[in-house]
Amino acid sequence: MFSHTKQLCYLFMQRFLYDQLEFLYNQKAIFNKIK
Repeated sequence: MFSHTKQLCYLFMQRFLYDQLEFLYNQKAIFNKIK
């Protein structure tokens, strides 16, 4: 049970980090397009 919860937490964190990275990457791309 505990390991399952830990796995879910890990997946959630991974998903969150990927979303953040994608957001930053998109921001950079938009910024470069404006320049």
